[in-house]
Amino acid sequence: MGVMVSRLPILVVLIVGMVLLYQRRTRHPGRAVNIGLVGLAVLFASTLISPLVAIYRTELAQLDTPFVSTGQVIAAAALMAGLGDLVGLGLVIAALVSSVGAATDTSTRTSDRSSDVEH
Repeated sequence: MGVMVSRLPILVVLIVGMVLLYQRRTRHPGRAVNIGLVGLAVLFASTLISPLVAIYRTELAQLDTPFVSTGQVIAAAALMAGLGDLVGLGLVIAALVSSVGAATDTSTRTSDRSSDVEH
């Protein structure tokens, strides 16, 4: 259970991030918010994998058969958590980049309109 407690601050930050993004989706329309929400959800899920494997390790030991060993299950869970971190972080970065690109496009269009008015 100590493993889950050590992950609690990360889970809280991810939940707060999802709530904040969800609340601001009307002010920031477009794909950036949706990509960010999916990225944070993937990070949340991958953060839960390792502690759950640690908690249920004894149950996993009962799955030890000639075809699947406990070590293989734990290795697969670690691989899934690592891939989840990779994909989730990539999505959050993509959301940030697309959000910055959209803000730049909007400010460029606004400045083009104001320069047209001046001439």
